[in-house]
Amino acid sequence: MECDSIHSTIERKLRNKPIYCPQNYIDLIKDARPHQPYDVKYLSHEFFGKYSELKYYSSIRPGNRVGDPVVTNIRVLKYTEDGSIQYKLDFSDQYQDLPRRSKVGLPSVDDTIERLYLSQVPIKKAKYQHLQELKAVIPRDFHPFYDRQFQSQNTNKLKKYSVQELRSYLLSRLIAATKFNKRKLIELAEYAHDLKLEIIEEDDYKDLCKERRRISTKEGQSHYVIDVSEVTDWTVDLRRVPSVETGDIIIYLFSTCQWSDDRLRDYKQHNGYKLYMCKHISDMKLYKTDTLGYMYVHANCVPETRQSADPYNTWVLMDSTGYLKSGGCTCVA
Repeated sequence: MECDSIHSTIERKLRNKPIYCPQNYIDLIKDARPHQPYDVKYLSHEFFGKYSELKYYSSIRPGNRVGDPVVTNIRVLKYTEDGSIQYKLDFSDQYQDLPRRSKVGLPSVDDTIERLYLSQVPIKKAKYQHLQELKAVIPRDFHPFYDRQFQSQNTNKLKKYSVQELRSYLLSRLIAATKFNKRKLIELAEYAHDLKLEIIEEDDYKDLCKERRRISTKEGQSHYVIDVSEVTDWTVDLRRVPSVETGDIIIYLFSTCQWSDDRLRDYKQHNGYKLYMCKHISDMKLYKTDTLGYMYVHANCVPETRQSADPYNTWVLMDSTGYLKSGGCTCVA
């Protein structure tokens, strides 16, 4: 088989080579076939989605009744571009459509996939300690990789919190959490715990919000744009919105949002990008402030696959050249 040849080529290249981190594997695999390098994807936790929640099929069993074919009778499964699944009970058979159970939805262009993991999956304390011990025989340049590995934290107490306690825990860390069930709230609380997010006092929160609206002039003077929540006279006439180029967005994500290189490279896996591509953004409007030509651009965003849910409110603060000063959303992100 072709895959056997690929594996053999890679194994020969890896033989007797030192491996100190996953990137070493990536480099060697790419070098295994210099004239036609293999296309290698380095996956992170942001790649994996909760496909089980789509529930296009509740089961892949071909039959419904006693005596009908079961999963172990299937010999071939075929996944089609329209989202349907076909099967064969014998290699010589014709493909048949796998039956759908009742109350199972069809694929839609509006479907979006939530992330399976909101942060790097933590490892157990014992494994972390063993990795630290390996640093004694690993070049110093690779030590930061082992130091960055997340340890599992004792978050069992979060599972015992009530829904109201979980919401208070998250809101005190500036994470909006009014639209989620308890399972999701626990997941977000564990995420915040792993990131060691500190409690933000109300006065500190107000100062942070105000700082995001501060505009400095060339003379060193500071002006504060009106709070977006206080704006009432919006207009749907968007002709005064300047052109925002790709470079403007990259500068904002790097300098203001502190995105890493890996996260920017995988931007198509980001939930915000998927919501935009699935046309979940609507009702855009503009407010031109009185402060140095800055303006708010506001829009509604339908969250994930819940078309009937209340939309998020999202906005950006920008100037007349397309420079993005800040932004915000009532979603968790």
